[in-house]
Amino acid sequence: MKEKTEKLTLIAIITLLIFSMMAISVFSGFPPRSYPGAGKGAGTIYVDPQDSNFTSTKPIDLKTGTTFDVNIRIANATFVAGWQVELTYNATILNTTATDISYATDMIFPPGTYPATPATTGAYNATHNYILMTATTYGAVEYNATDAGLMTINFTIIADPDPSQVLSCMLYIQVEAGIYGSWMTDTELGFDNTMTILDGYYENRNVPLPPAWLEISPTLKKMPAIEGDRIVGTSRALFSVDILINNVDAANELFLVQLTLSYNNTFIQGVLISEGTFMNDAAWAIHGTMNNYTAIDPGRMTWYVMLAPNATGYWDHTTWPSGDGLLATATLEVIYQPPDSDGVAPEELVASSNLTLSGVFNEFFLGHPNKEPESDYLLFDPPVNGQVDIYSYYWSPPVATEIHDPEIPLIEEVVTFDASASVGHRNDMGVLIPENLYIVEYFWDFGDDTNATMVGVGNHTISHTYTLPGDYNVTLTVTDKDGRNDIASQILTIVEVINHEIKWDAHTFYVETISDTSITPVGLYQERAFLRFTATSHIGSAFFCNITIPRELLYSSEDEWFILVDGTLILPTEYVVTENTTHTTIYIPYDPGTHTILMFGVEVIPEFSTAMLPVIFLIMTLLAFVIIAAKRWDPSFAKTSMRPSKTP
Repeated sequence: MKEKTEKLTLIAIITLLIFSMMAISVFSGFPPRSYPGAGKGAGTIYVDPQDSNFTSTKPIDLKTGTTFDVNIRIANATFVAGWQVELTYNATILNTTATDISYATDMIFPPGTYPATPATTGAYNATHNYILMTATTYGAVEYNATDAGLMTINFTIIADPDPSQVLSCMLYIQVEAGIYGSWMTDTELGFDNTMTILDGYYENRNVPLPPAWLEISPTLKKMPAIEGDRIVGTSRALFSVDILINNVDAANELFLVQLTLSYNNTFIQGVLISEGTFMNDAAWAIHGTMNNYTAIDPGRMTWYVMLAPNATGYWDHTTWPSGDGLLATATLEVIYQPPDSDGVAPEELVASSNLTLSGVFNEFFLGHPNKEPESDYLLFDPPVNGQVDIYSYYWSPPVATEIHDPEIPLIEEVVTFDASASVGHRNDMGVLIPENLYIVEYFWDFGDDTNATMVGVGNHTISHTYTLPGDYNVTLTVTDKDGRNDIASQILTIVEVINHEIKWDAHTFYVETISDTSITPVGLYQERAFLRFTATSHIGSAFFCNITIPRELLYSSEDEWFILVDGTLILPTEYVVTENTTHTTIYIPYDPGTHTILMFGVEVIPEFSTAMLPVIFLIMTLLAFVIIAAKRWDPSFAKTSMRPSKTP
């Protein structure tokens, strides 16, 4: 039973030892190395801490010059009368000297039980150095220890990794034959105890700070701000976007920001980039900022701002920019905005331009101004860019309107034409306002092969005279400030008024003609009781003559007038008769050309005076008997002696 208990106890000890070694192994990441020896003792020599990890968060020599301690310890040691440790390391990234190496304060041998021997150091190979230290007890006394120290090494970091890189090396316990190497011995000197080795590891990892980035706000800009507004050439064509800076870490010692804002210069142009509040914050802009300048080229603006140094050119800041904020404000101007296709709502998207941020020479941020030989460009995340959408403006064509005075002008009479009622449509922030002042040109075609152009706002009145009667197609073309046109035309009738004098014996009568054609003198043919004249047209397509006849000269009831135009009878429905107690006025229409017009009435001016009427009555009575007799033997006589019938 006792033997069984001893076996179980031994198994438990071995199990604990194995688990202890496994824990150390797992922690270090390196498997233990075992070296069986002929001595009666045993133990484990290990590096503590097994992982010496350093992390840089800045792309500068943050850890260079930093020191740290590594302890060499022994665990589960039995029958140890002496030990020696040789440790090698990468001398290009770490350094130590003999004076930086000492016995551990909790060394396995109590103070005074061993002679203190200084450590030695030297080159192990081209890149690595070694450290060697030894201790043996006076009188070959053996010691046991569950966990005790051997030596302490103070290392100095002499190199740092570049951003996103790692510098590392093994802290390797060498086991070699001869005077070098690592060993444990019991009192029977020369026989090494069984030894297990656990090496160490050093790492300096450069983990960059979370990068900052720039952002355009808002990311989508709509122009114009008011629907349908016409903005090109006005102050409303100007717009601005903010350039925000995000996630700045003070550890970066940011002192300069530079950027380029690009856009489509067919649609917009740059005006200015002005500094925001971020870099000029009093917490870190202790000497203000400088070089706040905008360079404008086709399609882009370049800008940068820098924290100013002190008077000696040194950045003696103790606080550096951090966080988020307004870096700058960019002002741009819309230079292209076509009209809406149909002039009215809804507005139409007519152009878009990206607003793209980029670094100068692909770099946005510069940090650590005092670093030698030069400062560092800082990492950045891609910027958040923007876009501007340009929409159409509303419009309406001009409206041409003209009046003239007098309404029916005479030849050689001055006619005044007035187009002041014509209007253009000014776009007032999306609302179309009709106004005459929006018209800038008036072109008049007077219809008689002459024309005139009146240029200038308000220059809308002109005068003209006509030398011939006729119907003239007068055309007005107005042009507004946008170059849009409208045409108005109307027929202007120019008439000639003639008082035709007709004398018969001692009587004088006046027949008036008003016509848009040239009228020859009106003649009276008393024997047939008709008037005769010729009308000649000049310009137009339909013509007339208003003839006013004294009733004493020639008269007929309204529907008994007999009118021939070039021998063709005009029906009563085709002419218009108006009369009063003294005169009859007849409106006669006709086509273009020269026409001979005969007008037959029922009553005509008497040929003799009133005193002779009885004699004339007797003569006419006798003449009637003669005519009746003549009709019996010559029918053609009636056809030549009487006025024509009204029926052709």
